[in-house]
Amino acid sequence: MTLPGTRPGPGPLTTGGITVSIALPPLPFTGAPPTERRRVELGGGTLLVALGSLVLLALFVGTSTATLVVAAILGVGLVIAAVLLPAVALTLLVVTEFGNVSGVFVAHGLPGVFTPLLGIGLLSVLVAVRSAENRARLATVPRAPALLLAVYIAAVMPAVMLSSDPTATAEKVQELWVDGLFLVLVLILARLVERPWAVAAMIVAPLVAIAAMTVLNQLFLQETEGFWGFARISKALGEMTTTPRYAGPMEDSNFWGRVLILGLPMALALAHRAVAAKRRLPTTGWIASVALLLGAVYLTQSRGTLITAAVATVVWVVASGPAVRKRALLTLPVLAFVLLLPGIGDRLVNVSEAFEDAPAYSKDPSIVERGVAGQIAGQIWREHPLLGTGLATFAHELDDYAARRPDLLIGVTTATHNLYLEILSETGVVGLAGWIVLIGGCVLLSVQSIVRLAGAPRDGPDGAPTRALAAATLAAVVAWSLASLFLHLALVRTLWVVLALAGLLYTLTREKYAPSGSALVANRNAARGLRTGLGVSAVLVVAGSAVGGTILYNLSELTYTARAAQTLVPAAGTYYSYGLDIRSRRPVLPAYAAMIQGEQSRSVLKVDAEPATGLVTFVGTGSSEQEAKARVNAAITAAPTALRQYGADRQYDMVEVSPAEVEADRTFPRQAILLAGGAVVLELLFCLAVLRLARRRTR
Repeated sequence: MTLPGTRPGPGPLTTGGITVSIALPPLPFTGAPPTERRRVELGGGTLLVALGSLVLLALFVGTSTATLVVAAILGVGLVIAAVLLPAVALTLLVVTEFGNVSGVFVAHGLPGVFTPLLGIGLLSVLVAVRSAENRARLATVPRAPALLLAVYIAAVMPAVMLSSDPTATAEKVQELWVDGLFLVLVLILARLVERPWAVAAMIVAPLVAIAAMTVLNQLFLQETEGFWGFARISKALGEMTTTPRYAGPMEDSNFWGRVLILGLPMALALAHRAVAAKRRLPTTGWIASVALLLGAVYLTQSRGTLITAAVATVVWVVASGPAVRKRALLTLPVLAFVLLLPGIGDRLVNVSEAFEDAPAYSKDPSIVERGVAGQIAGQIWREHPLLGTGLATFAHELDDYAARRPDLLIGVTTATHNLYLEILSETGVVGLAGWIVLIGGCVLLSVQSIVRLAGAPRDGPDGAPTRALAAATLAAVVAWSLASLFLHLALVRTLWVVLALAGLLYTLTREKYAPSGSALVANRNAARGLRTGLGVSAVLVVAGSAVGGTILYNLSELTYTARAAQTLVPAAGTYYSYGLDIRSRRPVLPAYAAMIQGEQSRSVLKVDAEPATGLVTFVGTGSSEQEAKARVNAAITAAPTALRQYGADRQYDMVEVSPAEVEADRTFPRQAILLAGGAVVLELLFCLAVLRLARRRTR
């Protein structure tokens, strides 16, 4: 750049003012040496002419058209840059995926950008491989994540052949192959760029930008489609929420939360590196990014997101090394304060409703419907244990299985809300084994990178990866997997980006950043510590499981449960429609159930009602099938008499919906659980003492 008043160097004639020099890579297929760079010099007059042209365009055709022209020019320039520079192509793929840009565009009636960007990425790779240096890099492209995904795809293929809904399965298979191509492309581009910190920043940047929009929308706007749909307020309300539930650029706040937790440990690693390097501005920026991500996590008001954000943080702290763990101890008082905030502690306590013996109408509908979806998925898997019913067939099977249990309240749910039950019901144990290989293999890649980087400088000089960054990939995968206990498989390409980063770190720590010198000592110590930790954990798990399992098995009781459903039908001579309307009101059916229940103990007989379905369910337990069924039948027979005592038999008659059906289950008395828990604790303490004594003697 030549400033005004100075003498310009040799080059094209300038018109005065500013001369801007831009270095460009050689054009494709010109045969120019890879190191040669062409310079395009734009004089101040050229810039003034361009600006004047835009002003004239705005005056004659309007600002909207001028804006479109500028956007088109910038878009073309961005496409050219992406084709010529793999870093730009990778940035576009990662940023648009984590920002769900395609989803937002489609919601506004615009075409999505995923497929075009995939094509641009492929073209960028083809242009890049002209360079001998790039071809040498691609000789060691991270293959492990792609091979692990191939194992999962191969595992689900048998279920595809037996699908109960071939159309839905075919669409899912096509999506799976496209996702596989996306992963391979990100792996290749990441290897060409060879800057793992840049990849982490690509993940964090769009999430932080959207988190800032979310916070601003909450503080000042509270618009349903805030910031053109990038800071949406979810339609799902939830119970005990303190703010609107923000879903970012997605429809569901829970899925937005699962994406946020992928970025949280990355932001922590970036902040840790900036602090270690003693760079004030980056430190402030990345710490602010962590705060914004935590704010966005809170505004999802998602219990699963709150839990898994805490898990992601803990895993990152533990895996980042002793220094980080010591500093983290200072934040424990802050954690206690956070749990007291409205919308956190009370929402987490609300999860206990899932385990309470209470009618469904008195619980959080979200918990009830997810529990029912899980029961149905489990039933599908029990009937198709090996290969399931086929990819993407749960919604197809749902109506048939839900009709077998009319007392279950499924609502509008069409998904399992549990990734593992989804895989089991649709692809059986074979598909689940493939998924375990995929995720378990990537966890091993991250762990291996953590061990190799144990002695690496914490400030990551010259872009070198650190243990904290490898720990971030581990924390992201673990937290995402935990969050999937509450969500089904969707928007999975964000996870593929993290797996690609884990693969890149694994490759770089074997080659360019392999431990050497003093780092080898730290590497050996970390490997020894890992082996010791795994060995101790294995001993404790085996010993605790053996003791606890033995006690529970011997003290467990085989219990038979009979279940029958009845409903209330308006009696003859009454207004039928009016009677049905009254019955649907929330207090009515529970009141009838309470009158029938009377003084009978709920430990042997439960009479529950569900206003939404209009059913009264009789559940009896016994030590034999006959005893359980007899209790239910006796309660049904006595129901009219019980209602007559309160004068409640005049408006409705009891009508059978389904007869008593008996299931056998093994239950564990409270005393057995307490005894097993105490025995496990004692056993673990004994094993730890023995292991510590053995360690002292070997020193």
